[in-house]
Order: sequence, then structure tokens, then C-alpha cells
Amino acid sequence: MAEHVLEKGKVHHKWDNSLPPAIEIAPGDVVHCETAEVTNNQVIPGCSASVLLNLDFGQLYPLAGPIFVKDAMPGDILEVEILRLHPLDWGWTGIIPGLGLLAQDFTAPYIRHFDLSNGQTAPLRDDIHIPLQPFCGTMGVALDEPGAFDVLPTGKGGGNIDTRHLNVGAKL
Repeated sequence: MAEHVLEKGKVHHKWDNSLPPAIEIAPGDVVHCETAEVTNNQVIPGCSASVLLNLDFGQLYPLAGPIFVKDAMPGDILEVEILRLHPLDWGWTGIIPGLGLLAQDFTAPYIRHFDLSNGQTAPLRDDIHIPLQPFCGTMGVALDEPGAFDVLPTGKGGGNIDTRHLNVGAKL
């Protein structure tokens, strides 16, 4: 078993089996990687909500890789185990006009930034601190069909799964 570091910034944004691998590994190897937040750094700490009005949706969902697993063949089952997760020092949540279940009710952009630098909690107010439970919201493999496929909605190769159970110790 070997350990590899996938260079920060080695990302792609669609499931596409024609992309060259950013790294090649053997079964059982460990890969360390870091990705940007969901907008691929279009949202930065302290930015105004107006940023959400001009997002480049083609930059959403930065996916680490692609990672090529040696000797893996179409039809094989791949298992990925999450050994460790560390959140960035900050996070955000927001309302993007025109998106979501209540898009007609929330028409103005809104953003809330969170300080996650202690790695344990996010302050909601001075007297309320929410425990952090980081998880991988997006995970998957390129499809066997040629072409570039969106991460959202989730498909047969995975995608924007957004399940809180894809955390440390989980196997997918």
C-alpha cells in the first residue's frame, strides 16, 4: 500500500471518461487530496451576497482527480473508504435567487459566512455553537458512456450525494 498526494487544484467538473488521470494508484493505496468549496473559490471569506448573482455554474462541484485505479475494469466494484476529513477554515451557506424549493419566496441573494478554524464547531451566535460533522457531499466515478455528465443530479456513477453518512469510517 502506497500513499499519494493529489496536487491541490487538480480538479474537473464533470464525470467524463475521456479525461486523463491526474494520478494513478493501485488498489488499497491511500490518497490525500484537498478541494475548494462548491463554487471553486468564486465565493471567498467575507464576500458579499452579490457574488451569488454572477456564479459561473460551469465551475461548480470541483472534483478531485480524476484518479485512475490500476487493474480496475469496467463492471468492477470500487470501494472507497474515508479515513480522515478536515474542513476548510471557513464555510458559507446562501440563497441563490431562482434556485431551490422555495425559489419564488426568496428572490434576493443572501450569504452567511462561518468561521470553522477551530475544526470543532461553527458559531451561529455567540451563545450557540454547532458541532462540525464534515462529510463528502460529492463522490463518484466517470460513466462508461462517452461525454461529460453533470454531477447534479446524482446518477448511476454517483454525484452530488449529499448524505451526512459519507464521513470518516464510511465506505462507498
